[in-house]
Amino acid sequence: MKPTTPLAVAVALATAAALTACGITEGTVTDKDHDDGYYQTRCHTVVVAPARGTTPARTRQDCRQEWVPRDRWSFELRNSEGDTGTVTVTRTEYDAYDVGDHYPN
Repeated sequence: MKPTTPLAVAVALATAAALTACGITEGTVTDKDHDDGYYQTRCHTVVVAPARGTTPARTRQDCRQEWVPRDRWSFELRNSEGDTGTVTVTRTEYDAYDVGDHYPN
C-alpha cells in the first residue's frame, strides 16, 4: 500500500468539496423546462442470402426512428449567493411554481 502524501490528501479534499458544492437545492426559479422525449434512430445490418450456388450474400442497413418518451420536469434556480443550477422536480411541483417564485416554499 502506497503511503498517503499531504498533497494527495489536499487534492482529495478539494475534489470532494467541489463535487458536493456543484448542485443547488433552493433558490428563485429563473426558468422552467419540460422534456417530453426524443427520437432515436436504430440501425442494424440485414444479410440477404441468395439461393445456394448463386451470387454472394448481400447486406443492407435497416434503420428505424422511434420515439423515446421521457416526461421530465426541471427548474433553473438562482440562490442568494448568485449560484445557478438545475433541479429535477415532480409534475405537481412544476405546475405549482412560476418563474420568480422561491423553490421550495
